[in-house]
Amino acid sequence: MPVDKRSDNLWLATLGDDTREQLDQLLADLRDERLCPSLVVDLARVRLLTSGNLSQLLRIRQMLIENDVHLRLAGARGEVWTLFTTTGLDKVFQFAADADAAAAALTAKA
Repeated sequence: MPVDKRSDNLWLATLGDDTREQLDQLLADLRDERLCPSLVVDLARVRLLTSGNLSQLLRIRQMLIENDVHLRLAGARGEVWTLFTTTGLDKVFQFAADADAAAAALTAKA
């Protein structure tokens, strides 16, 4: 999974088909950083999420909240968006239409 460290304060993680391993790597990367950045997770290429993936995203969210860092999910659509709305997680996470809009929203918060 490519993580684009756009600045000291903003990372963009683009997920693809191997979502479980990519989210595990992202968690490890975030733990290794002394100062967690604001994070955009781009879901545009993800076709399916499992309950395990949702759990991983919730762990990432909790870690970032504990460090007063913002998270925005981007590009969720189709079955992925339906999963968020069905589980009620659309009210837990903040979303943007795409990665650029998410980055702009987080940059404006800083």
